[in-house]
Amino acid sequence: SATPLRDALRRMSSEGLVELRAHGSARVAAVDLHEATEIFELRRILEPMALERAVAKGGAEYSEGVEQAWQRLAATRIATASDHARFHRALLVGCDSAWLLRLATMLSDKAGLMIAVSLPGRPADYSTAAAHRRLRDRAIDGDGDGAAVELARHLDGTITALQSVLTSTPD
Repeated sequence: SATPLRDALRRMSSEGLVELRAHGSARVAAVDLHEATEIFELRRILEPMALERAVAKGGAEYSEGVEQAWQRLAATRIATASDHARFHRALLVGCDSAWLLRLATMLSDKAGLMIAVSLPGRPADYSTAAAHRRLRDRAIDGDGDGAAVELARHLDGTITALQSVLTSTPD
């Protein structure tokens, strides 16, 4: 019915996901370049720290969780947004700081929405698994420092691609 739909749209609007317009219409919110850059700058600080801590605490169960999330991510050339988010969460889940994990997850979720809206297509040679393989390997091998460096590199590449799309002018 209309009431749950209106409530859902209001919640999505409060999270910046949709823009409510006159006469009850709504549209997907545009991605703001400044906001995207700021979110990725914060992710670049927090997520490698959380990953390093997660890998340090990780054991067989952690490695198994990362591997399972990796298998879902690698099942198709372009992973779904939920499989991509699941993999990144599996990397961080062992972090021993609840606040660090909460903040990193919140920023990652927001960035995931921005990416889904702004980067719906990928080049023909892009593979989600290939883009994440070294990250997975270092986390499973227990190399927290290497995993943190690889995650920072990964985030840098993602924001560069996002900035390129957001600053390009349509033909």
